[in-house]
Amino acid sequence: MPYRVVISRDVVKNARKYLKAGQRRKLAEFLKTLEENPFPKPPFDVKPVRGQKSGPSNVYRFRIGDYRLFYVVYWDEKMIVVTDLRPRESAYR
Repeated sequence: MPYRVVISRDVVKNARKYLKAGQRRKLAEFLKTLEENPFPKPPFDVKPVRGQKSGPSNVYRFRIGDYRLFYVVYWDEKMIVVTDLRPRESAYR
């Protein structure tokens, strides 16, 4: 059963602002892949976000060049919420 992917407006705005055409195509391909699998295999660079104080986290990041896309997986609802897209230097603050 596929996952429902919800994308925040800020992500759409920042994708237009920061990403080049090739990076936007890679992002679109990644989002389509997320519907079937919250942890796509290479060529996608996906890792869990560490450093959460509350223990294991459902927050993951996808690397697109010098930018990071963050998303949250809700297992019970089979839903993925894409929350943020930022340049690497400001993404982990």
